[in-house]
Amino acid sequence: MVWRAGHKKGILSFEDFTLALIIMFIAVSIIVSNLFIFDHSANEAAKAVRAEWNGDSTADMIAKQYVDAHGNVDLGLLDRELPGTMEISLASARFGATPPVGTNLYVSRRIVIVNGTASLMIVGTW
Repeated sequence: MVWRAGHKKGILSFEDFTLALIIMFIAVSIIVSNLFIFDHSANEAAKAVRAEWNGDSTADMIAKQYVDAHGNVDLGLLDRELPGTMEISLASARFGATPPVGTNLYVSRRIVIVNGTASLMIVGTW
């Protein structure tokens, strides 16, 4: 049998096969890039949840464990080195670092007693 131009032998010609490979390569590259994008967004969401839980648990810990016998929050216990991603505002005192501009700040609030008066305690994490 002699091969002639325009005559297809088999299911796919070379051009059809090449086109199918190009389409498959593009589809696989789109799927892989979407997996990386999803992984990055999922990682960012996990960091945000972790920061929010960290602030919430720190506020609970201060309200429950840093109190004296009369129920007042002992500010002397807070006067120590805190993690670099945390700020605590209590009465007129401020502890920890200042949040950088342009970051997401997660805030937890608790009402605590300082020197016999109720005060709002704000724990910010980023």
